[in-house]
Amino acid sequence: MSEVIKEENLQQLRELSGGTDDLLIELVEKFITNSKQYLANAEEGYKNSDWDKIRFAVHTMKGSALSLGLTPLGEFMTELNKQAKENKFDNFESAFAEIHEMIAAIEKYYETIKK
Repeated sequence: MSEVIKEENLQQLRELSGGTDDLLIELVEKFITNSKQYLANAEEGYKNSDWDKIRFAVHTMKGSALSLGLTPLGEFMTELNKQAKENKFDNFESAFAEIHEMIAAIEKYYETIKK
């Protein structure tokens, strides 16, 4: 994933923090924690055919990612959200493996900004 966060969003978050990365660090940290839980909920929902749980988790992750400017993940979640609305997932295992990879890239990014 070449761009974890859109430059425009990064600059806006820095401006809101008075030119520092403080707000960005806090938001990305919360995003990582919450996304891992939502992803676990979606995976559990899939195992139990609980589409309400899947839809909620996917929709929430999509909105959070796009709000922060985590564009690659947000766009990927947008596609999954469309599938969840239809109560279907194509290649569930590979889709969620990709989400895990994207979150790992965001974690790596987080480690670089919190220093």
